[in-house]
Amino acid sequence: MDKIQAKIQLQKYIIEAIEYKIRPGIEALNNDEQFNMDINISQNLHNDNENRIATLKLGCQIGNNLEDNFPFFLKVELVGIFSYDTDLSEDQCTRMLNVNGTAILFPYLRSLISMITTLCSIPPVIIPTINIGKLISQNENPKED
Repeated sequence: MDKIQAKIQLQKYIIEAIEYKIRPGIEALNNDEQFNMDINISQNLHNDNENRIATLKLGCQIGNNLEDNFPFFLKVELVGIFSYDTDLSEDQCTRMLNVNGTAILFPYLRSLISMITTLCSIPPVIIPTINIGKLISQNENPKED
């Protein structure tokens, strides 16, 4: 089993925050209603090399806090706790946790958003799959306003 075990292991994940607001006057949205979703995904890694434990926070925000006539606002933050192999260099570890850790956590985030929106009397929102390399690159090199 050790030979096929990945170099990083998800120990657990925690839903750190959920914020949901519906625009006043919206009773329910139907499945036929179409709207352009402004989806923002964020990712942040904190690595404790001494204990070989890392926390990776994934966040997703849909809407702009009820501005721009969007029917709802949803913000979710999910934290994954990972352990990792001792034979990884610091650079290897950081890269693996950023890429693979995000790929491991992302389906949990997508599922959570679909469940929340289903329970809130709106059609389930299914977050599209993402290019994790591009997300990490954007987080490492943020655009200046």
